[in-house]
Amino acid sequence: MAKRIPVNLVITGVDRISKVMRKVTRSFPKLSRQVRRTSTMFAIMQKKTEKFRRSMSKLGSKMRNVGRSMTLGLTAPIGLVGGAIIKTAIDFQRSINRVGALTRTIIGGKVSKDFLKLEKLALSLGSSTEFSANQVADALAVMGQQGLKTATILKKGFVGDILALASA
Repeated sequence: MAKRIPVNLVITGVDRISKVMRKVTRSFPKLSRQVRRTSTMFAIMQKKTEKFRRSMSKLGSKMRNVGRSMTLGLTAPIGLVGGAIIKTAIDFQRSINRVGALTRTIIGGKVSKDFLKLEKLALSLGSSTEFSANQVADALAVMGQQGLKTATILKKGFVGDILALASA
């Protein structure tokens, strides 16, 4: 029978996980606040878009009532134009509200001066370039999504130069 010899074994390890876990755990409250803030902004945007849609729907109803009293030859074109106008307005409102959320110029339902400047910029470039105001608002949203500061976006000629490049 083999003789048993006692062996003392020492295992040494390096704890690389604890530091990372502490760092991740500390960032949870901040991330949670940002998620709540973003959720609130989207809820506000949804309410404003719904309110705008209802008012446009009421306008559409009034236009239909006026159209009933007109001849069919005049009513159909007016209805098509009115519908196109309403759809364009709703689409623009959705796009510009997204810009406000992504650039954080709409916070807690409060619209900042920078948001109004962004909206004015989208409308201005939409009427003076080959792009629609809705397309310009979508471009502004992408810029905000990429982390560009509102001050940079509002810099004179910045968005116009981007649109000229896109056009080329």
